[in-house]
Amino acid sequence: MTATACSQGGNGQSADAGPPQVIAEHDGLWLAGQPTEADIQAWADAGRTVIINIRPDDEVAELSFQEDVAALGAGMTYVQFGVGGSDGFSRSMTSALAFQLSMNEDANIVLHSESGLRAAHIYAAHLIESGQVTPEEADSLGLTPGGNLDPVIMRQLSPQYAEAFPE
Repeated sequence: MTATACSQGGNGQSADAGPPQVIAEHDGLWLAGQPTEADIQAWADAGRTVIINIRPDDEVAELSFQEDVAALGAGMTYVQFGVGGSDGFSRSMTSALAFQLSMNEDANIVLHSESGLRAAHIYAAHLIESGQVTPEEADSLGLTPGGNLDPVIMRQLSPQYAEAFPE
């Protein structure tokens, strides 16, 4: 199980002509940074059906458009719950993601945060907690552009990671 990395150009468009803002793909799920309204339509046109936005409410409020309205207008399902930022990190957030993924298991999902890094971390924590990968395998998935997950964040999101890599 490996992820496909997608490099980004300076204008938010993928340098390799991949989907806009997508930093990685794993088992059909896209991990992405903050989309524009045009990106959301491009995702829908590419067959994506669900957006899970993990930016906290205060970050979402600062956007120049209503992402939920744009997603619904593109025919997509939209889910938002905060991870990181003013909401911090906790293991309950990993459980919330697991619930959303189970509710949309046959959907083509985009999981996003501001840059995609929080999305990568919580998704890696989900993979660990659901037994799909071991904590030792998580970094090798290539979910982040740099390839390495932040152990401080991972310990907060995943009990199994915290046990495998104590402080």
